[in-house]
Amino acid sequence: MYKVLIVDDEPLVVNGIRNRIGWKALGLEVVGVAGDGLEALSIVLDAMPDIVLTDINMPVMDGLAFISKLRESEIDAEIIVLSGYSEFEYARRALQYGVTEYLLKPCREEDIETALKKTLSKIEEAGKLKNAMEALKSTQTMTQHVLRENLLLYILTRNSTDVSLSTRSLTEVMPEIARSRLAVSIIDIPSQENGVSTSKATLYQAANICDEIMAARKYGISAKLDENSLVAITLFDKDASDLSKRRRTLHERIIRSIKNYTGVPVRMYTGGFVDDPELMTESYQQAVLCLQNRSFYEDSDLLFYDDLKDQAGIDPDGVTKTIVEYVENNYHKQITLNDIARQLFLTPNYLTTLFKKNTGVSFKKYLTNYRLRQAKQFLKDRRFRIADVATLVGYESDEYFCRVFKQTIGCTPSEYRRRKLTSE
Repeated sequence: MYKVLIVDDEPLVVNGIRNRIGWKALGLEVVGVAGDGLEALSIVLDAMPDIVLTDINMPVMDGLAFISKLRESEIDAEIIVLSGYSEFEYARRALQYGVTEYLLKPCREEDIETALKKTLSKIEEAGKLKNAMEALKSTQTMTQHVLRENLLLYILTRNSTDVSLSTRSLTEVMPEIARSRLAVSIIDIPSQENGVSTSKATLYQAANICDEIMAARKYGISAKLDENSLVAITLFDKDASDLSKRRRTLHERIIRSIKNYTGVPVRMYTGGFVDDPELMTESYQQAVLCLQNRSFYEDSDLLFYDDLKDQAGIDPDGVTKTIVEYVENNYHKQITLNDIARQLFLTPNYLTTLFKKNTGVSFKKYLTNYRLRQAKQFLKDRRFRIADVATLVGYESDEYFCRVFKQTIGCTPSEYRRRKLTSE
């Protein structure tokens, strides 16, 4: 079982958490309780908990100071904050210390259990990653090439909780990747050609050809992605000129060689260049986006994300305006940034960064604020019940709507309505 430490100076809160959470059912065990950060530190050293639930406002040593000390000691515990402070500064400082969840008091049992389940998933995923790395490295019969392939696929296709760990492992066996500018590609091999199914041998032949071409000058590596595609990382000197031209020439050679040898025409979809190996997933997502939009470019066997962006007419201010207009027209629906990204041929990560840079707030925060502004207008009309207002502004749960409204506006929807109607 995983071990939990509870840190809070309010006995009622501590007893409530200890007695109402189904610890055993979650696979957890409470190994200690502390009333302040200093006491908690002494318990941590003995109990070595996997999860720490802590308050912020406590005597002797507050929660933020405790979390800071905990991180300095390099004790690998996941932290869930239960705080009465809703101010951004507290949350920001807590997140800087790598806090997994930040819950506002009073917390419902369901909220705490949900946070615990998320944290457990993170711990288990990190454990699997560590075990996978150790297993790969300890298998003496595994060649360096197979090790690179497995690490590469792990980075690109898993929702890993520690991408940096797997990236470091990849750079250990392939140090040139840390010194290069790189781009990720997907090589798509049709499942049928002229009505005849392509064999598994075709995929392996394509992989060997790709590797031979790239290995000759240390251009990169490739790996099988699924039954009909390969994923490849191409590497170039960061100081080299004409990188886009060099990349296109290389990719044309790969496609031509595979087609000449196997007789099967393949297509290659490539994300943008990145300088940091930890950003490979961004380039991979861009390659996936190219693949998803291949029907618009059927005459081309090469599609680069940069070309996709250019043809889509990407303008940062225009994109921001489009997002704002989309929110205004669709705030009453269940919308996400992924929906908008697909329409604009852009990745969610790119849109997230661009939108925050241009507006100063995250997309999620902007959407919430806009919905609540609309909710305020609906609340002035007695014909709408609170549940109706929640639905009208895009919330499926009126309970969740009320909680978000109070956290953001400072009062419940009912209180807001009463004040407005009284003042008018």
